[in-house]
Amino acid sequence: MLLPSQMKRPIKPIMQIMAVELTAMGLLVLVAGLIDQDRIPSFVVGSLVFIIPSAYFTFYALFFTANRDPRWFLSAFIRGHTGKLMLAAVGFALAFKFLEPLHAPSLFIAYGVLMLVHVVVTAKVSKSLSSKL
Repeated sequence: MLLPSQMKRPIKPIMQIMAVELTAMGLLVLVAGLIDQDRIPSFVVGSLVFIIPSAYFTFYALFFTANRDPRWFLSAFIRGHTGKLMLAAVGFALAFKFLEPLHAPSLFIAYGVLMLVHVVVTAKVSKSLSSKL
């Protein structure tokens, strides 16, 4: 089990990344609202299909970082990534099954934009953390 002192350090960068992703989602929804009101649900769902599985993976992998045994860490990484892929697949399936009206290009644009935002922000946060060490 993780002690609070072990979790403090990685939680702040994770929250920064999630805050930027949620801000990007808000901007996408704002732009969608200006273009076409019917596209807003597709942008929101596309964004959430990326954010929720990524958060699951991050917190699942973070849970096992205190254990220094590489086998535990690798196992947690694999399980977290598998869960992330399954959650994303279920999210897309639910979106295509239940979202009416669905605008598929908007759904995938939101997913792709959030993926790019995640890569850029994670790289910047990672660089700032490595420079502090």
